[in-house]
Amino acid sequence: MLAALIGAGGAFLFALLLSLSGHSSWYFLAMLVGAIAPGLIFSFVHRPKLEAVRQACQNLPAAIRYGLILAMIAAALGAKWALDAGGYGLLLIPVVASAALFGFGPALFTVAASTAVADYFFAQPAFSLVVTEWDDAFGLAAFAILGAFAALLVDEALNLDEVPR
Repeated sequence: MLAALIGAGGAFLFALLLSLSGHSSWYFLAMLVGAIAPGLIFSFVHRPKLEAVRQACQNLPAAIRYGLILAMIAAALGAKWALDAGGYGLLLIPVVASAALFGFGPALFTVAASTAVADYFFAQPAFSLVVTEWDDAFGLAAFAILGAFAALLVDEALNLDEVPR
C-alpha cells in the first residue's frame, strides 16, 4: 500500500511537470502508472511460474532477447495504428514487459528504441529523427523518463527478496 501511495504521489508530481509537453494523455498515463503499477507488481512478486519464465528469458542469448524486444515494439506500433490510438503510450507496454522478462538493462534499450520509433513515426517532421517542435521534444522526454521509471519500478519489485506485508 505504501508503495502505491509513493508511486501515485510521484506520478502526480511528474504529471504536473508534463503539462509543459502539451500532451494531455500523459497526465493520465503518468498517474495511472504510478497508482496501479506498484500494486500489480507486488501481486505477482515471488510467483514460482513468473520467476521461472523470467529466469528462462534472462538466460536467452542476447540476440534473441533484443530481437524479442524489437518484435514487442513492432507489435505495439501495429496495435497503435490498428486502434488509431492517440499519443504513443502503447509503446510503454514493451518497456514494462521487457523489464519484467529481461531486466532493467534490456528495458532501458526498449525505452531508447521506443523513443526513437515514436520520434520517427509520430513527431514532426514525420519519418525523420529530427525533433523540430518543443511539444514533441517534451513529449519524447516525458515518454523516456516515464519509461525508465516504469522499467526501474518493475525490475526492482521483481528483484525484492521479501514482499512487504
